[in-house]
Amino acid sequence: MAPARDDELFTPAAACRNPTSLKPDGAEGRLMHRSLVQHPSMVESASGVYLNLANGRKVIDACGGAAVAIIGHGNEEVIQAIADQARKTLEALLRAELTGCRSVGDIRGRGLFWGVEFVGDRDTRETFDPKTGFGIRVQERAFEKGVALYPGAGTVDGTRGDHVLLAPPYTATEEELRVICRVLREAVEEIEAETL
Repeated sequence: MAPARDDELFTPAAACRNPTSLKPDGAEGRLMHRSLVQHPSMVESASGVYLNLANGRKVIDACGGAAVAIIGHGNEEVIQAIADQARKTLEALLRAELTGCRSVGDIRGRGLFWGVEFVGDRDTRETFDPKTGFGIRVQERAFEKGVALYPGAGTVDGTRGDHVLLAPPYTATEEELRVICRVLREAVEEIEAETL
């Protein structure tokens, strides 16, 4: 069995550069091939790879794609219902876990692609000093605890603004989503304690 080609992993091809669960027109959708058989060498070559980047996302969804197809018996409506339930669960858990975090300015997302914005002051929405590196520190702390997030900085004006993105696979169980959100909260609280 030959390793999957890059063009077999997702349609449209642009998805391999975009770690989201959105179609190019912004509509919600799954970016995984419906009948991909994964070669072990591809999974092995990903060991140690930074899986929250676009290429890591390809590996996560491609490997999970077969499981989703089995769960839904290939039925598109069943698979979409599974993804919709995961989205609702993820949103509810994120909001519940992060409500008490002083640095969380906003939580927003679509599908299974969510962002958490960090601010130094919730009332004024003042951002952290870029030297603080708040978002990257949250990402690093979560990674130490086993959860891969995608950090971002400079999103307000090119210099200021911190956030993290999370995009769990469609095959994530409710318990796995709980762990992701709990670890994110713990990481945020720990960095808050060091910073605020």
